[in-house]
Amino acid sequence: GCTLAPYSRKRLWDYIENYQPDIYIARQLRLVAVDLASGTPVGTLDFYDFDPHNRRAGVGVLIDREWQGKGYGRRMLELGIDYAGRFIGMHQLWAIIPIDNLRSQSLFKDAGFDICGR
Repeated sequence: GCTLAPYSRKRLWDYIENYQPDIYIARQLRLVAVDLASGTPVGTLDFYDFDPHNRRAGVGVLIDREWQGKGYGRRMLELGIDYAGRFIGMHQLWAIIPIDNLRSQSLFKDAGFDICGR
C-alpha cells in the first residue's frame, strides 16, 4: 500500500473494538487467514476503498514473514478474487504495490492483475 505513518497500539485496538464487518457500511473488509493444521494466523486479506456503485475495491495481502513463500498469499488472493466477484458482485479489484516489492508484484501478476500505472 501507500501508508507511510505507523499505527499506534491504541489506534489498532480502537479499530478492532469498533470494527464493522459489513463491507457496505464500512467500505472495507478485513479477513484473517489461518493455518488449519496449527490454528495459527498467517496473514490478512483486505478489501478497502470499496465502491459499490462502480463495483470495485482495492485489495491487499499481508503474510507474516515466517509464513511467506508457502503459497498462503497466492491462495488468499485466489479466494479473495472469487469471493469479491461471486458474493459481493465486484468486477474490478486494484492494488497499490511499492515498486521495490517484487514478490508482491509477481503474486498479483500471476493472479491476472495488470500494471496500469507507475
